[in-house]
Amino acid sequence: APRGGDRCEAPGRPPTGTPSAPAHSAEAVDAARRLHGAMDGLGTTESTLRDVLLDPATSAAERRGIASAYEAAYGDSLSDAIAGETSWGLQRDLLASLQ
Repeated sequence: APRGGDRCEAPGRPPTGTPSAPAHSAEAVDAARRLHGAMDGLGTTESTLRDVLLDPATSAAERRGIASAYEAAYGDSLSDAIAGETSWGLQRDLLASLQ
């Protein structure tokens, strides 16, 4: 039985009151979490942003999935977060990788 504040939820379904979001791969969700952690709080861990978004092994489709997972999880677009957290040169490269 649910305890105070717990909700009954069906496996694989969003909690009650949460809008449905497209399914994201575990890799995209993990990358979004890493990016958020790199930009959360004071300072930005730019090496993490580079490692995730500028890795030549990451396809454009995978980067779009990461951006979608980021927005679904944190309610802000990844592009906006990058624009607010990085300087011009790195910002340009990161934003271009999301196109």
